[in-house]
Amino acid sequence: MQFIMINKNILFERFQSYGQQPGKNELETVLTIPGDIGEGYRREISLGPGLKFYVEHYTVNEKMCARVVPEYFTLGLSICMSGHLNWTPAGPGQLPTYRTWSGQFDLSLSRSKIDNGYIECLPHEPVLLVSLLIEPDMLPYESVREGLMKALPFSMAESSDIFSHTKQPLSPRMGVAVRQLMACNFNGTAKTIYLTSKAFELIALAMDHFSTAPIPLSLTESRKRPPCSREREQLCRVRSILDRQYPNPPSLDRLARQTGLNQTKLKKGFKHLFHTTISSYLLNRRMEKGRELLQKGDTNVSEVAFKVGYANRAHFTRAFTRQFGYPPVTLLK
Repeated sequence: MQFIMINKNILFERFQSYGQQPGKNELETVLTIPGDIGEGYRREISLGPGLKFYVEHYTVNEKMCARVVPEYFTLGLSICMSGHLNWTPAGPGQLPTYRTWSGQFDLSLSRSKIDNGYIECLPHEPVLLVSLLIEPDMLPYESVREGLMKALPFSMAESSDIFSHTKQPLSPRMGVAVRQLMACNFNGTAKTIYLTSKAFELIALAMDHFSTAPIPLSLTESRKRPPCSREREQLCRVRSILDRQYPNPPSLDRLARQTGLNQTKLKKGFKHLFHTTISSYLLNRRMEKGRELLQKGDTNVSEVAFKVGYANRAHFTRAFTRQFGYPPVTLLK
């Protein structure tokens, strides 16, 4: 792992220090990213026994890498609304590189503390990641604890792996719940109750997903495939092209020629590796960028629609409303 500048990486490591201890009467701790490396914040919200939120919303100016010690919780539910993050173990062991990207949610199960690793962040790419850490044994109501563990796509008894995870497409309802918790303007006890309700809503949405979707591959099964290949590198290049050219993306035929893949391998390989189709990935990229531009308040809906690749404002409005559960004009108000 190559560092850029030691002073900047130290700043980034401090910003990525998980498990900050809030004050005795504080619900939330907010860390601001140092101006030397970017802008944004990370919020740590403790909701009581068995529940904790992390809300990360920031952008870095250069490619950054930080050594971190993950906070241990049995279950983790991470929802990535924007950006890409890579986590790499610090040394050889049972854990592979762990990647998170926009439009996905990750559910993980840990059976012991995870060793130190590195978080890698790409430049000029806004990261919006909400993580819910859960200790099932500490949750209220025995039926909730038992139901949650039964709903998992992997169980404590099925594998001896110290870490299992699955990555799934983000549903519009889950995205709406994340936006609502970020927009919470309550204080005191009302804030705790509201955010706790959102935590359980996200858990319920994840449980509902796994009760209706095919059982996904666990980490154990996915490790049977080669971790790196020429085709995977080509597909990652496809994703990079889409990230840069999402307002006016190349055709499938042109993408295939640019990356040396035929169209069948391109479509099937992209869906297999990134758990979404190329069209869905482009839609999520456009919607997230559109939301970001609207929140800045510098442009109207028609201008934003054009900037993200829509010639027709009505088409953009319909797509945005389906994605987030509210029309784009709401953000301007």
